[in-house]
Amino acid sequence: MNSPYQNPANTDQDDDGISLAQVVDFLSENWKRALAGAVAGAVLGVGGWSALATYKAESVLVNSGALTFMSWRGLQKNLPILAAQIVENKQAAEDQVGQYARLASAGWWTKNVVPTYSLTKTDTKDLATISKDLQDSGGTNILNFVVTATGATREAASMNVDITTRFIREGSAYLSIKSLVNGYETQVLNTEAELQKKILFNYLIISSDIGKLR
Repeated sequence: MNSPYQNPANTDQDDDGISLAQVVDFLSENWKRALAGAVAGAVLGVGGWSALATYKAESVLVNSGALTFMSWRGLQKNLPILAAQIVENKQAAEDQVGQYARLASAGWWTKNVVPTYSLTKTDTKDLATISKDLQDSGGTNILNFVVTATGATREAASMNVDITTRFIREGSAYLSIKSLVNGYETQVLNTEAELQKKILFNYLIISSDIGKLR
């Protein structure tokens, strides 16, 4: 009778299994290469993290009543356009071009320049009994702006936030003066047109009177 159990030494190993002894033999022969691979992977991982890591800097720009809710809404539209013009005309320093390119994006301002109002939304709801005009005048007062910027290093992030705060001050002043000058130009043109109308009207009256005298 044939025994159901066969001696392993007398059987062919047709299976593809890997024994523990084979694993030990493999590691003993290749441990140096495995260790080198692990170290290289760790170095690449740290290097990749360093390349992707960004630092964030923050600055608080006090408003002091210079900008209202409506004027800030206008600046949010015009400041990115002004930054884009600076980049296009190559008026920014070489190490500042990257930040000015970010300032040219309208979406960047929404995320990185956040105004702080004198009344929060919760406060406004709590003061529902106060007249709407009073809420609007007090609730839309801007106390300050929280400005944030990022960079590959702490120094770069700090420089970028300084560029932004300076651009807000100088850009706001420039746009305000430009708007004022444009207003004066429009007023002068309107006045000139009105004078031309009056001169023509008076000329027609005088011509009519002279015609009657004849």
